[in-house]
Amino acid sequence: WIPYFSVPEIERAVAVGISVDAFPSRQGGRIRPVPMGDRVRCPALDPATHACTIYPVRPLDCQLYRALVGIRKFCRNRTHGRYSLAR
Repeated sequence: WIPYFSVPEIERAVAVGISVDAFPSRQGGRIRPVPMGDRVRCPALDPATHACTIYPVRPLDCQLYRALVGIRKFCRNRTHGRYSLAR
């Protein structure tokens, strides 16, 4: 999962230490992932502690992540594999 950053979110992330190079576009978009073995990680994630290094200014995507994952699991469980709240 790689978060989306709006323009103001990019500016805040850069202000607290994320490299401008981590963003393919300064006009908003997904942050450039960092290879980590056979997977990728967000460059804001500290690989040693697994903590977000920009937590106080993290983008809305990250703020909603746990809730969205919970909804997807709920939907998948309730509809036997399909992601839908409608019945």
